[in-house]
Amino acid sequence: MLPVYNICSNNVNCSNCSKVLTVDAQTVHDHTYSVISEKHDLLSSHDLKFAVLNICGLMNKLKYIETQEFIQNYDIVGLVETKLDNYDTVQIKGYKFISLNRQVCRRKSGGIGLLVKESLFSSIKILDPTNEYCLWFKVDQSIVKSDIIFGVIYIPPEGSPYSDSEIFDNIENDILNLTVDSQNICLMGDFNSRTGILSDFLNFDENIFAHDVELFSKYQSNKNNLNLIGFPLERCSQDNTCNNYGHRLTDLCKTFDIHIANGRCGTDSGVGAFTTTKNSVIDYVLMSSELLSHVSKFDILTFDPILSDIHTPISFSIVCDFKSVDTGNITLDPNHNIASEPAEKPIWDANHREDFVNSFSQEDINSITQQLDDLANNVLEPTSQTIDSLVSDISNLYVKAARNADMIKATHPKKTCNKKSFKPWYDNQCKDKRSLYMKAKKTYRRVNSVRNFETLKETSKAYKKIINLKFHQ
Repeated sequence: MLPVYNICSNNVNCSNCSKVLTVDAQTVHDHTYSVISEKHDLLSSHDLKFAVLNICGLMNKLKYIETQEFIQNYDIVGLVETKLDNYDTVQIKGYKFISLNRQVCRRKSGGIGLLVKESLFSSIKILDPTNEYCLWFKVDQSIVKSDIIFGVIYIPPEGSPYSDSEIFDNIENDILNLTVDSQNICLMGDFNSRTGILSDFLNFDENIFAHDVELFSKYQSNKNNLNLIGFPLERCSQDNTCNNYGHRLTDLCKTFDIHIANGRCGTDSGVGAFTTTKNSVIDYVLMSSELLSHVSKFDILTFDPILSDIHTPISFSIVCDFKSVDTGNITLDPNHNIASEPAEKPIWDANHREDFVNSFSQEDINSITQQLDDLANNVLEPTSQTIDSLVSDISNLYVKAARNADMIKATHPKKTCNKKSFKPWYDNQCKDKRSLYMKAKKTYRRVNSVRNFETLKETSKAYKKIINLKFHQ
């Protein structure tokens, strides 16, 4: 039997619930935890922002405000090892959630989830699943130049009861079927594949492939194109170990001309950072040659024990041609970023003092003086419209002089953040534990040492403990 997607919206009503407890904006069902978080629909610049993470159980993580804040930074978030079943419902305001759950298991395990901003969901097509190891979706040409096929993947570890020798064969068959009309493809997730620094490029022998000039030319052209954009053919990795899945993954890359972005892109270029706390690289983002040229950012983020047990998130951005984003009743211009829109502000400069004094228009001064005299002599009726007009003229007099003296500067207003809305059960004990955890997280990000890592684990454990205690009281 083929796996089936579950699609969750923001409707908190659930017909399957026999027991519902409402706490402020959060609703706790016997199988549901609903998060109500601030909507952030406006896409900034031309980047479509992605994140992928092995979250090691989604439902429990939704109790923490840090999980909400992490999700809100991205347009599309892929989550693996969600550990959900078909009775679980995940609701995050401003996002649609699609889940692909493991169907046959002794307890909740595995599973893949996809969070997509509601404002983008009409441009996303969820593709029919053929197995439980990959959630496929397509971003269409309404927001990108050409269709892009994405796959969020979770492959169980080698030797696991859920591992299957045909997993990679199934993924390859999916790629063959899905890329008939689109050559742009991106795979992301936890592959449990340790590839070391194995090559993911085909090395052609011109003599051997002389009979297939077209194939040889295609791959050679892709290599040349990647060289032109500064994409290194050799990648770096701090993990030098290879396993069987690692060889299978690089073979897949060679077959379909897709390449590992880890160790090559963004801040991870030349680094190849570990993606788990066990000093391994098993979480990847893979892209076709053409798509790699549109990657604007790529980061292996700092490990956060609130978000995952051992995995670090991967974030990346793809440059797109956004047209418009429908956020309900208003169609917003995606190029219009309210948070960063420049504003004009007068800034005094003593060096331009004389220029400022000499820039006042005598004609404008005479006009304002005449209006004041007319008001004093009752020639003009002192209505609110007359007063507003006079005040505006006086203001413009100074602004014009300041502009002529180069004292009007374009400034970008500081971003303002709404105050966090904590739940009634989130008391001072929770805040104190969170403060210690945030301090340890900041210290670990600044100095990545064993001691700081242990402190981060200890403070996060204490924070989780108090949250669980208060939540269930």
